[in-house]
Amino acid sequence: MFRKRKKYVVYISGALTKGVGDSKKRFYEQIADIVDRILGHDVAYLPHQHTDPVKNPCISPQEVYRIDMLRVDNAKVIIAEISDASTGTGVELGAAKFRRCKMFGRQKKIFLLMRKGERISRLPRGMVPEEDQFEYATQEEALKWVEEKMKSYRDEFIVKKVLRRLFRCA
Repeated sequence: MFRKRKKYVVYISGALTKGVGDSKKRFYEQIADIVDRILGHDVAYLPHQHTDPVKNPCISPQEVYRIDMLRVDNAKVIIAEISDASTGTGVELGAAKFRRCKMFGRQKKIFLLMRKGERISRLPRGMVPEEDQFEYATQEEALKWVEEKMKSYRDEFIVKKVLRRLFRCA
């Protein structure tokens, strides 16, 4: 009997290694809960639930790269919290920007979250349109913004899907 593989559509990226505690991971999980509620159950991929450096220290760096890049490649959407400097998040964003979604052959949608008052590198901000970036004072603000963006993405996706079907049948 074959077990059906999960089809992750949204990759949630953020710092994990340097000084990131459980509260930050809970924030990532709250983002995932919103994504799953709006786009469908179990579509958000959280690296810390699979390749966390603390919980899974025996997974080699090469295996972490392979697993997480596969998820980035197959994602349609990347939500990255970039307040804390993270080499891994930078690699994930670079891969997302320049690789098309393997499953669908389309450019990925990237959303950036950052705390107000943090000095953020201009490089990741330059790769994403301003309307897809949000500076938040509270995590609640960020979660509300993510909810609005996911609803908008869902509606846009449904319209495109219907139009493709209509034009295919015409």
